[in-house]
Amino acid sequence: MFVLPPLFWSGNLVMARGLHEVFPPVGLAFWRWTAALAILLAVGGRMAWLQRRSILSHWRLLVVYGLLGVAGYNTFLYVGLQTTTAINAAVLNAGLPLIIPLFTWLLAGERLTARQAVGLALSLSGVLWILCRGDPSALAALSFRAGDGWILLAVLSWAIYSALLRYRPADLSPLVFMLTMVGVGVAALCPFYTWELMATGRRMPLSGQSLAVVLYLALFASILAWICWNRSVVLIGATRTGLAFHLIPLFSGAMAIALLGEALYGYHLVGGLCILVGIVLTTVVRRTAAA
Repeated sequence: MFVLPPLFWSGNLVMARGLHEVFPPVGLAFWRWTAALAILLAVGGRMAWLQRRSILSHWRLLVVYGLLGVAGYNTFLYVGLQTTTAINAAVLNAGLPLIIPLFTWLLAGERLTARQAVGLALSLSGVLWILCRGDPSALAALSFRAGDGWILLAVLSWAIYSALLRYRPADLSPLVFMLTMVGVGVAALCPFYTWELMATGRRMPLSGQSLAVVLYLALFASILAWICWNRSVVLIGATRTGLAFHLIPLFSGAMAIALLGEALYGYHLVGGLCILVGIVLTTVVRRTAAA
């Protein structure tokens, strides 16, 4: 349960990068979540109908969750992977466990300890090192790929979504909660998908390959990853489960090097090490003497 979500999400990163010339980014996000919505409706549609009053009473919050966690994060990620590498995207995503506490403090008032602040600064320095590709002068000249900026926007979107999860309606079942979020995300993506079709003319190819990709993303990278993630939280706790993000650069990097022929550079290792050390400082809780 701990290993499967980062493994499925790593497959999502590498697949989106490897096929970025074949699949339009918004179209891929739209059909991924449309397929996931169809599966969720088949499984939990009746339960959602029974909980419709709770859905309506919390519709504003559910819209925010759907925009940030479904429509925003994944679309920004796919757009970024049009111009940046899967390895860069994976390492930048590894900073999520550090950025989430920052937004939890900003949005929910939870203060950072001195140890967490040091870890946050170290992790952010790792992110900046990757963005400038080991050359600090690149930051001064704002010389970095647009794709890296989109990936950071995706990370910020997911961090805000995660920080707001503490306000998740308790009277909604997890299945109905996810179904509603995905429905909001699909609705939000519709106008952008229409714009992409009209402005670029890029369409999802009708082939067995495209069907297999959409089904993988819908079933494994979306539904099963989410189920396994939540089950892992129940079994070993949220803090320890959050450390699974450390595995995304490992899995994605191995897949990208083996399948896409991407290169591993020294700045990836230096930046990734800073991120991981920062994450450990922030998320690993010291045992007290009383414990």
